[in-house]
Amino acid sequence: MREPTTSPKAWRNVDTSSTEEVRGLPDVVVPEEKSSETLRCVAERRQKRHGQAVTKMQQELDYIGKEMEASVSELQKFLQLKVVKSDEKSELLFEKIVSDTALEGFSFEGLEKLWNMIHQESLNRKKWIRTMDESLKKMERSRASKITNVLKKYTVKLEAISFFLAADIHKLINDEATNINQALLGNERATAKLLFNLMKSELEKEESHKLKWQERVKDWKLIQKNRVIQSFREFMASEEIQNPPAVKTEMENLIKEQTVLSERRLGVLQHVG
Repeated sequence: MREPTTSPKAWRNVDTSSTEEVRGLPDVVVPEEKSSETLRCVAERRQKRHGQAVTKMQQELDYIGKEMEASVSELQKFLQLKVVKSDEKSELLFEKIVSDTALEGFSFEGLEKLWNMIHQESLNRKKWIRTMDESLKKMERSRASKITNVLKKYTVKLEAISFFLAADIHKLINDEATNINQALLGNERATAKLLFNLMKSELEKEESHKLKWQERVKDWKLIQKNRVIQSFREFMASEEIQNPPAVKTEMENLIKEQTVLSERRLGVLQHVG
C-alpha cells in the first residue's frame, strides 16, 4: 500500500511556525520558583526596613512629647514656687496691721506705702503668669517645628524604602500628623484654661487684698477719730479747763473787790447812821 506524502508547501508552513515559536522563547530561562523567592525576600526586607523606620519615627515623636512635658512641668513648678513666696510676702505685710495697736502706730501715708508694696506683689504675680504664657507658646511653636521636621524626614525615608506606594505613605504621615495636631490642640486648650484660672485666681486675690486693706484703713480712721474724741474729753476734763488759773485768779480778784466794796458800803451806812 502506498504511504501518503506531504506537499512541500505543508513542510514550509511547519518550518515557519516552529521558527516563530523558538524566537518567542526567552534567551535565559529562569525557574519560576526561584524568581518568586527573590521577590519575597525583597518584599520582606522592605517590610522590615519600613517597620523599623516607622518605629524610629514614633520614638522620635515620643521623645519630643516627653521633652515638652518635662519643660512644661518644670516651668509650672518654678511659677508655683515664686507665687507661693510672693503670697507669703503679702501675708507678712498684712501682719503689720493685723492688730489695732500696730495699726494705731501707722500714718495714712504709711498705710498707702504698705498697700503699694502689697499691690506690687500682685503685679509681679500677674507678670509671671503672662511670661509663662509666652514661654509655653514659644515651646509649642518649637515642638511643632520639630515634629514637622521629623515627619518630613521619615516621609523621604519611607518613600526610599518603597514598601508602600507614595500615596499610602503620604496617607500614613498625614494620619500621624492629624493625631498629633489633635493632641496639640488639646494641650493648647488645657494650657489656656490653666492660665485663665491662674489669672482669675490672681485677680480675685488682688480684690480680696484690696478690700482687706480698705477695711483696715476704715479701722485706722475710726481709731484716729476715737483718739481725737478721747483726747478732747480728757482735755475738757483736765484741771486746767475745769479750773483755769486765769479764771481762778479773776474770781479771787472779784471776790476781793466785792469784799472791799461791801466793807466800804458798810462803813458808809454806819457813818450815816
